[in-house]
Amino acid sequence: MVKQKETKPSQVVIFVEGDTDEILLEGICRYLNLVTIPKSLKGNNGNAKLTDLYGHAKKVYQKGYQTKELVDALRMEIIRKKHADDLSELEKALNVTIQ
Repeated sequence: MVKQKETKPSQVVIFVEGDTDEILLEGICRYLNLVTIPKSLKGNNGNAKLTDLYGHAKKVYQKGYQTKELVDALRMEIIRKKHADDLSELEKALNVTIQ
């Protein structure tokens, strides 16, 4: 579920309930050519978890580098279709539609 909170006229804060990591994990694993998706990742934050995930693929994660290929591998159309209900309120709040 997505909740919208008005903070300033030009700023909107969106709260997303649920685990958003699962939405992206499949695409990141595809980008890393991992056959199986790890059941858990070590780390207290997203950066540490990505570092651990890259380690599974024997690659080094460098924050902010080579993101174009990673974003392309996420295949947002598949994520959107699989999580349409979860993302519909966010799309409405942002006035966008992911196809």
